[in-house]
Amino acid sequence: MSVPFVQRNIDRVALLYHRVRVSWPIWYYILNREARSVWQAHGRSLGGKAEELALALSRDGIAVTHIRELFGGADPFAELQQYAEGLLREHRQQPEPKVSGKGFTKDFMLYLWGGGGTNPVLELSNPFIRFCLGEPILAVACGYMGLAVKFHGFSLQSTLIVSPGSPEYLSQRWHRDPDDKKLVKVFLYLTDVMDEGAGPFKYVKGSHFGGTWHGLFPQRPPAGFYPKPGAVETVVPPEDFVPCFGEAGTLIFCDTSGLHKGGYSTAKRRLMFSGAFVSQASLHPINYERPSDLPASLSLLARYALTP
Repeated sequence: MSVPFVQRNIDRVALLYHRVRVSWPIWYYILNREARSVWQAHGRSLGGKAEELALALSRDGIAVTHIRELFGGADPFAELQQYAEGLLREHRQQPEPKVSGKGFTKDFMLYLWGGGGTNPVLELSNPFIRFCLGEPILAVACGYMGLAVKFHGFSLQSTLIVSPGSPEYLSQRWHRDPDDKKLVKVFLYLTDVMDEGAGPFKYVKGSHFGGTWHGLFPQRPPAGFYPKPGAVETVVPPEDFVPCFGEAGTLIFCDTSGLHKGGYSTAKRRLMFSGAFVSQASLHPINYERPSDLPASLSLLARYALTP
């Protein structure tokens, strides 16, 4: 029996396994049975802005607001911005990275904390972690997913300026993330992103699970998908492309199993935080080290989000 024959059959079995895992009945009712129970135990209560955002996510795959609208009087933006700008000042004292536009690393991106292949220890004292694990953010993520979510990763990054006309590559291109059948990423702009030169995040409305464009260039579990350059634009009408412009404090929730891209900054750096939530069914590893113990003060949803 030839090695290629054996490998082909292994590949077929692996493909079938992942297709079964992401089928809705298996993914939702079996693999995420515990996560649904935790969300039900929490009471599945939303209301107000969180419910509005979760409904927009279900409809379009993306919801955009400002942090003050979701957090109200408890708006943590000033503390978050101060923390991020402090890290940025530290990095500015180092040599400027070169932007080659080639290879498999995001050399158009400067990772200040988390992401970029590093796995820092998650510190609950960090304002960005408190932000992500707070009730407003978790309510939107769980409300959209219909279950208690797992905290999958985080990063704080600044784009680097690329020359206009440079080829888009990696996350600058349209793509689908591989991490789960449904997932939620929350992006927080820490600088104004008012035009194309600042590298806005972009999304194809309705490309999430259940949306109009869900079947267009779909994920290939356990991988995502990168369509060929220009392929998305030939199919999707202009009104379904959502460029996210906004002042510092703009908050974006989106399901990045849908088609998205960003970070193509030609005139101004974009400073942005990203936090990711997946379901219990995800097979993709987290990008941080869990703390050795969790304080009793954590909410039910936050504790679940941080447990394996």
